[in-house]
Amino acid sequence: MKHLDAPNKISFSLSQDFQIAAEAWGNPDHPPVFMLHGIGQSKQYWGDTASKIAQNGWYAIALD
Repeated sequence: MKHLDAPNKISFSLSQDFQIAAEAWGNPDHPPVFMLHGIGQSKQYWGDTASKIAQNGWYAIALD
């Protein structure tokens, strides 16, 4: 696992032709928190918040 300030790049395959990019902070064995951004933002928007959530025992996942 990387340091909580440095996210892991992950993706979710919904079909052979469709994937969702994401970044994750924390331990994947912990309960997940999914973070969605608004228009004009990206998964990187959540970096500071996701790191703090991970430090408190959650697995923070920011989706694009």
